[in-house]
Amino acid sequence: MRNRVLFFLAAVAAVQVAGSVGSAAVPLVTPSRVDAIMPMLSDKPLCVGPPITDRAAWEALAKLPAYQKGIATADKLAQEPVPAQPDTLYLLYTQTGDRDQWQNVAFTRRGNFSILVLAECATDTGKYLPKIAEYVAAICAEPTWVYPAHDPKLLNFHQKTLDIELGSSHLAQELALGYALLGVKLDPVSRKLIETNLQRRIIEPYRARYLGKDKAYGWMTVTNNWNAVCLAGVTTVGLTMIADKRTRAEFIAAAELYSPYFLKSFPADGYCEEGLGYWNYGFGHYVQL
Repeated sequence: MRNRVLFFLAAVAAVQVAGSVGSAAVPLVTPSRVDAIMPMLSDKPLCVGPPITDRAAWEALAKLPAYQKGIATADKLAQEPVPAQPDTLYLLYTQTGDRDQWQNVAFTRRGNFSILVLAECATDTGKYLPKIAEYVAAICAEPTWVYPAHDPKLLNFHQKTLDIELGSSHLAQELALGYALLGVKLDPVSRKLIETNLQRRIIEPYRARYLGKDKAYGWMTVTNNWNAVCLAGVTTVGLTMIADKRTRAEFIAAAELYSPYFLKSFPADGYCEEGLGYWNYGFGHYVQL
């Protein structure tokens, strides 16, 4: 539940590679199901959690120790530059197998963005907006949001393909939530950057997969944590960022189709074959979804 509002979640290293599979067994979103879902939806995209304009909600949260600590951290971050993330760090994985140097910087960037957004929502002073804009610009300038270990052939890095996997789906979710929570408080340039990048990196490639126009991502029908994590991310993006009601209905229909695959990963006793950490990680995202 806390993740839905705070969207604090450390990315977990995975041993598998994100890929695409072509299979007739992958179910596709159907127009009839989309037609049935559309009347259930609001006319406008949703915001998960109270928007910054809900001052009563945020002022109450701001009094909590966790938020006081977050605001103090944001005060420091507002005075510091965005951590540099040169392409050389990304390339280390294919050169030496080192994934940590890139991930350490990337996770710091993403975590700092979330802290700054929450601090701005809690205080509504405009103090953190310039630094938030810097983080948006830096993140949107990254050649790919896919983890290096999930891009061993560098196809995403060289922008020859657009995979969606654990890293890109979660980052997209954070950006979408920040966009929705801050609303028009976020400057127009940053808003446009988020809109454009989420459309290109998440919405368009995912729609091509669930409509059968491109090979499905492996996680869409895989029976492990990838399914729940990626579905939570892309579905949040769709419902938060897409104005067109029919397309939002498609995203719900897709979640309805693919989320049962995650439940198939649990044996009869309810434990997770991937271990307790992955039970928390995968099922936590399933609850979000």
